[in-house]
Amino acid sequence: MHIDQLPDHSQLRIVPVFPALSPESAGGLLGSLEKLFVQFQAEGRCEAFALDMQGNGSFCLLSWLGPALSGCSHDKIGKVLALFEERLSVQMLAPPPILADLDGEVTYYTHKSFKSAVVAGVITADTLMWDSLAQTLGAWRCGSKRVLTEHWAYPLFQRTQATMT
Repeated sequence: MHIDQLPDHSQLRIVPVFPALSPESAGGLLGSLEKLFVQFQAEGRCEAFALDMQGNGSFCLLSWLGPALSGCSHDKIGKVLALFEERLSVQMLAPPPILADLDGEVTYYTHKSFKSAVVAGVITADTLMWDSLAQTLGAWRCGSKRVLTEHWAYPLFQRTQATMT
């Protein structure tokens, strides 16, 4: 099933990928996750599911109909992600947490590098930021990108600016 076919209330797990995956690598990851979700569906853990890569390979979206997945199910997903992290030399389980959209490209920042980007003027209050905390597909569809003033990292931006004066 394509992710556009799932309703807004579908559960969602967003997996940021740093650096972004090539189409070939993304295909391998999605194929392995699909096998796992087929198993979940057969076991009644979900009714339907869809997987997708977005942000030019920077986000793997796992979406499903049904209740929240158990910790055991998330552990199985984590094992697949860990395997691909090692195989592809990327970060998926603990990537840098702050994601900006700079000229159409997803740019990852640690708290320290984010503060440096604010000081350098690279990040402003109008910078578009990715929100990887959405828990439903509808929340992702409505606000996957928003200006920094509406993003959870805005207080960090404000504190950094306050120290600049």
